[in-house]
Amino acid sequence: MLTLTLAAVLLGVPADLDELEARADAVHQALSASHHYMEGWLAYQDPETDLIPQRLDSPLWTPENSAA
Repeated sequence: MLTLTLAAVLLGVPADLDELEARADAVHQALSASHHYMEGWLAYQDPETDLIPQRLDSPLWTPENSAA
């Protein structure tokens, strides 16, 4: 418990294990949703170029939207 308390002081995280578990669960849910979203778009990946279209109703990919 001393290590957890030290981490709480140094990193600003809660020392309460219930709060840490709740935050870990929230992070897991967010990462899981992000992964499913990415997998959905990969279904539309062009097999020749490996590019993903910017919209489902248009097979176009434009470089100016890559960093958006």
